[in-house]
Amino acid sequence: MKKFTIKFLLTLLPLFVLVSFFKFYVNPRITGDLGRLGYIPFGKEYVEYISSLAMDGSYVEQFVAKSDKKYKVLTIGDSFSSFGADGYQNYAGKYLNDTLLNLKIYNGADMVSPEQIAIKLLNNGFYERQGIKVVVVESVERHFISRASNLNFTSNVKTDSIPLLYAFKGDPRFIYPMQKNVIKPKTNIFNRIISLYKDSGFCKNSLEGSFSWVRLSCGFDNPICHAKLNGKYFTDDFRDDDLYFYKQDLKFVDYTDTQINLAKSNIKKIKDLFDSKHIKFIYFVPTDKYHAYQDYIVSNPYPRNNLLDKFNEFSNKDYFFYPKQVIDSLIKKGVKDVYKLNDTHWTAKASDVVGLELARRIKLINP
Repeated sequence: MKKFTIKFLLTLLPLFVLVSFFKFYVNPRITGDLGRLGYIPFGKEYVEYISSLAMDGSYVEQFVAKSDKKYKVLTIGDSFSSFGADGYQNYAGKYLNDTLLNLKIYNGADMVSPEQIAIKLLNNGFYERQGIKVVVVESVERHFISRASNLNFTSNVKTDSIPLLYAFKGDPRFIYPMQKNVIKPKTNIFNRIISLYKDSGFCKNSLEGSFSWVRLSCGFDNPICHAKLNGKYFTDDFRDDDLYFYKQDLKFVDYTDTQINLAKSNIKKIKDLFDSKHIKFIYFVPTDKYHAYQDYIVSNPYPRNNLLDKFNEFSNKDYFFYPKQVIDSLIKKGVKDVYKLNDTHWTAKASDVVGLELARRIKLINP
């Protein structure tokens, strides 16, 4: 019995080592949405550095249920519109010398596109009641064609439902606190081993996480793509010339000409609908990370994104903002961390130049 027990424990030893390594080393270092999707331990130091780039001051607030404050500019968007101090709205507000209002749409109650919600609120008369003069609808590049080609222009929303669906429940100032180093009490290895068995979620969470980490590290069904760049574009000791991006950034290859043409037609239709209500409209499409860096990938094995070429008819339209050229101006100069190494989103460096250009457009259409 004793020999069997020893063999059994030795058999489990590799699994125990794997799970312990994942729990104590890999998992605490998983940061950014790319890190979470691909179980990649980018580390917390990079997050702290990126957070430190955000400017001081707040020029963006969230829509709340009860407020007498009036705003001229409203933004409605996906995750690119969900950042605080380092978000594009904060910088646009700085250059406008005005506070922008953001409508946080993904609260779980009305999970439709930013475009569709913008139309609902327009048909409801929400903007007029709020005194809004300019509405910026933001929709990320990988999704904007599917979203803009699938719209209902007669949809509406009940006025009483607006606070329930879209009102922010937290601090309307919308500034994320800077991440600080937290000093944790030291524990010896014996206490750590004991804590494994006290942790009720260890077996399920750590076992599943360990196997997912191994699977994704081996490239099985990994939603994250990786490529080498021709220079050092990120502030990291080991990954400064590595590009990690979301596989859905390659979604452009699936769009048909019919979808693209319908999206273009609908974007114009949204503009006309806003014009009919005497409200200015800007459609803003943040560049996917792959598209931003595709020209800098060594021996690029991925298809080239030429989506911008299909929207040339909008190139001189102030209401259509596709910031690829603005972003590229930074990357060409060798500016590091235009986008986050560990994330699909850009940093405050990009938000600054994007916010400046957005502010310029807002001033043009609403002097």
